[in-house]
Amino acid sequence: MGIIRFNIWYYFISVILFFSFVSVNLAKSQANEIYGVKFASYEVKKDLRTSLNLTPIKPLETKGSFSLSFDFKYYRDQNAYGYIFRLIANNSVNFDFISKTSSFQNNDLEFVIGQLNTNIYYYLNEIVDDPLNDWIHTVIQFDKEAGTISFNMNGIVKTNTIDIKYIKDIRILFGANNNSRFSTSDVPPIIVKDVKFQVRGGNNIFWKLNQSGTKPVVDQNGKNKADIINPIWVIDDHSRWKRISALTTKKFPQIAFNSHDSRAYIVEDDRIHIVYLTGDSISTLKYRSG
Repeated sequence: MGIIRFNIWYYFISVILFFSFVSVNLAKSQANEIYGVKFASYEVKKDLRTSLNLTPIKPLETKGSFSLSFDFKYYRDQNAYGYIFRLIANNSVNFDFISKTSSFQNNDLEFVIGQLNTNIYYYLNEIVDDPLNDWIHTVIQFDKEAGTISFNMNGIVKTNTIDIKYIKDIRILFGANNNSRFSTSDVPPIIVKDVKFQVRGGNNIFWKLNQSGTKPVVDQNGKNKADIINPIWVIDDHSRWKRISALTTKKFPQIAFNSHDSRAYIVEDDRIHIVYLTGDSISTLKYRSG
């Protein structure tokens, strides 16, 4: 029996699979997802993982209540443990938002203050249907007057009561960092974009994270430069040929494409291959006999 070999390419799947409508629909479905920074995680050595330091020179003053917001999603569903962000207050106290799951079966995101757990934690199925394709909009409010920290993740709000009036300034670190007291190399496989820091009645700083190549990372006003190490810019991923994987099938498989979730399906007599175009991966499911 003859075989046919498929090489799956990110933007040119329509050429390889001979279906031009795939690339058209794929471009439409990803029109609002073509920027952000992809964090290199456990697939690389520690010194090659991604670090984003939004406060490399000095911390941001927080005389009043303040908030941090951003969008993120996962690009891999295994080995997903790590620090989404670490906030350092007064150079002495760490506030950590941690992806605690090694696979999405545990569905666990947790907010930790120092070494203390809080009552702010999420199961992924609470907030998102498909973590490999759906963005999670996250807003964290630090209310000094009320003495609360609140998380709003895709509309699901959870709050922890704590005295935070002592916070005078804050440092913001995503992924890995080499801070002398709070360093970490544990990086989850995530993509981050649209980071905003606001102080009530004060600063409003926005990092869109829509860079490409080696351009510097600065906020929209050009005043706050960030340090980033080992970035993978999503724009670059979408503007270059990129081989994801290869698979071998029997002759003449059936092929379909779902533009809603950006997946291609290669159907054989005894199995189906699912190509996750936004997650850069392929899974294979065998049919049950009988």
